Amino acid sequence: MAAELIWGTAGKPTPYPVTAEARAALAAQGVEAPEELTLYLRTATGRERKTFQGRVASCRTTDDQRELVADLLLGRMAEGSDRRVIREALEDADEVTLNQLMYAYVNGVIPDPKALEKAVDGALARTTPRMLAALAVS
Repeated sequence: MAAELIWGTAGKPTPYPVTAEARAALAAQGVEAPEELTLYLRTATGRERKTFQGRVASCRTTDDQRELVADLLLGRMAEGSDRRVIREALEDADEVTLNQLMYAYVNGVIPDPKALEKAVDGALARTTPRMLAALAVS
């Protein structure tokens, strides 16, 4: 799913699902959770990018990434969103989804997985022959 951004605004609301498992875990903690959270994507400012780069460099585990993404997304969610709900929803996210959400935080759009795969394949097709040629010379 790609978010269509409107320049000068918080962008188009983008839903992020809260799984039944996450809602059950939150209910056990006495926290009521919606079926989905609403992201308001926009590109990160220079200051936000610097902070992001510093924090992402310190992530050592997937749980560290989940904590970072929860903090980042809290600022891109509808007002009144509960960080506990965001964090629990991220328990069901795989590493690809976490990376997509970090990309969305910085760039203001959720990348289309097929377009991303095509771009990576294209980059590899361009660089692989050069790398092989460089190895053959050395």
